[in-house]
Amino acid sequence: LTQAACRALGVEASSSGDLSAYCPPHARGTSSAHDLEHALSGGARVRCAAARALTALAKVNGKSLHGAWRAMFPTAANQLHIKSISTSIVKPIACDASAHVRCAAASAISAALEGPASSQYLAMASYTETNSASSRVRSFSPLSATLGDMVVTTLRALLLALASEPSAICIREQCKAIGALCDAAPLGKFRSPLLREALE
Repeated sequence: LTQAACRALGVEASSSGDLSAYCPPHARGTSSAHDLEHALSGGARVRCAAARALTALAKVNGKSLHGAWRAMFPTAANQLHIKSISTSIVKPIACDASAHVRCAAASAISAALEGPASSQYLAMASYTETNSASSRVRSFSPLSATLGDMVVTTLRALLLALASEPSAICIREQCKAIGALCDAAPLGKFRSPLLREALE
C-alpha cells in the first residue's frame, strides 16, 4: 500500500516500502529546516494515501481485509510506542505528528470495523485482563484471544488519543472509530472494564 501511495504521489519508495527521501532523526545531521520540512510533508502525504487506500478497500470489500487484521491492529500497547518497530493503522493515531494522517487512520479503522461481516468476525473475540498478550507466555494464541487483544488495545489507544487530541476534525473521526469498534466487538462478554472506560 505504501508503494502504491508513493507511485500515486510521484514519490520514490524502496522495495521495502520505505521512503527513499526519508532520513531518521538521528541520521539527519546538518540537514536544513527546509529539507526536514519537505521530508516530513512528503512522508505525511504518503501515510495519508496509504490509510485512504485501506479505507477504500474496506468500503468495497471489508471481509477481504480480515486476513490482514493481525498487521492492521495492535495486540499490545507497547506496539504503539513511537520507537517500536511494529506498524499498524492504529499507531499513527497514537504518535503521528500530522493531524491529516491521524484523521485518515481513524477513518480507516472505522471503515474496517463497519458492517455485519466485521461484527461476525469479532463475535468470537474473548478477553480477560489476566490473559492479555503482555501476560501470556506461549508460542501460540488462539484467534479468539488475538482478536480480543486487538479490540482492547485499539479501543484504549483511541480513548487515550481522544483525551489529548487538539484537532476538532480528528476528534470527530476518532469518535466514529470508537463507535464502530464498540458496535462491532462483543464488549459485553469481555472480563474487562472496557465499556466503563469508553463511557467515562
